[in-house]
Amino acid sequence: MSSERAGHLANLGYRDTYVAHLRSRLPEGWTPFSDFFGNLNRLRTLSGLLDRHLKGRGLTVLNIGCGPFATEIFVRALQGQQIVSFDYTAEFAPFYPVFRADGHLTKTAFLRADALSVGFRPESFDAIVIHDVLYETGLDLDDLLERFAPTLKPGGLVYLDAMNESTRRLWRMLGKEKAYRRYRREDVMASLRRHGFEVAEWRPVFGASGRLLRLFHAVLWHGARLCNTFAVVAVKVRPVKTSP
Repeated sequence: MSSERAGHLANLGYRDTYVAHLRSRLPEGWTPFSDFFGNLNRLRTLSGLLDRHLKGRGLTVLNIGCGPFATEIFVRALQGQQIVSFDYTAEFAPFYPVFRADGHLTKTAFLRADALSVGFRPESFDAIVIHDVLYETGLDLDDLLERFAPTLKPGGLVYLDAMNESTRRLWRMLGKEKAYRRYRREDVMASLRRHGFEVAEWRPVFGASGRLLRLFHAVLWHGARLCNTFAVVAVKVRPVKTSP
């Protein structure tokens, strides 16, 4: 990874150990996830946007669908923050004490929970991260915002990324389309506004591994202004009025 690509990341020297832990402890058949989560390119857009928009230390951050804690360990803007992370996948939970034993996640609390049922106190968090989650067909952005927007403090920010509906047909033609949920960017922006947010920035996500894949995504964006995934940072500017 070049210094430019690594600019917004932290703990890069731990990456090989992180992947080794995944390979040795994930169940049989889960081995490909080791390289997937160890691909730090997938964190570059998240890291860069949080570097620009998440200001201060000691902030309270909620990470929805945290997976095996790559975001908490490697995203620079999250170092020094008080993080609450949850995921419903049982296979990821045992890594919490493993990484803590290596000196990471010292300011991260973890619980195994479902995003459709877990609850937190109103205005508990300064930021919410929804990274690599919205592709799941069982989750809907509007439902998540309705549940979690009230837990964000006024002026707090939300980061999310989503797969782009505009590239579904192309991915199907290429034989790459799977049963993922996709969103139109304008629908995401509208949903955020309905829940009291003002969009601060959006960007295409180029997190693919492999030089040819990265080149393909770059050509797709610069030639046709298409991206398979996009990321948004938005700020909570007003509370949402709920029906009596």
